[in-house]
Amino acid sequence: MDRLLRWVETRPDEWQQTVATVQQQDCLIIGRSAQALATHPQALQQTEQIINTLFSHLLDQTVDLGGGSRGYNRQAVEYLLAHSTPGPWADAQWPMLLHQAGFRLNYQAVDGLDWESADRHRAQAADAELQRTLAAAYNADPKHWTRRVQIALEIIQAGLAATEEKNK
Repeated sequence: MDRLLRWVETRPDEWQQTVATVQQQDCLIIGRSAQALATHPQALQQTEQIINTLFSHLLDQTVDLGGGSRGYNRQAVEYLLAHSTPGPWADAQWPMLLHQAGFRLNYQAVDGLDWESADRHRAQAADAELQRTLAAAYNADPKHWTRRVQIALEIIQAGLAATEEKNK
């Protein structure tokens, strides 16, 4: 929810346009523009690039799954409820399931998905300088890199497991 709040606060027009686009799609994968991704710590950028490269290939289109933002129509949601397994990492699993089932997946990169974690415990969205400062501190802690590598692995495993289900 923090990502949504930042987006609405900093780029309300882009958010409203994206909401309107979602209503016309089976699945809209909402990713980060190059500008938005650049606000994130390198630990996130580099590990998520692995996820995005792999699943862009498998989905036959460039996507940013690491942004974690999606919009689904009712049929897609019903399909996912019936065919997905509960788990924490649906980032790649759900798009893969929908792709394999023939749903239309579209992609839109937005500026409004810049790094929201810098906003925590603040009355308003962090500015670019504070984002850079906090991103540098995040990158300096090896535990963050370790955790992000583990998350990337889990997302990839869940997404690939979805492709294996179809092949059984």
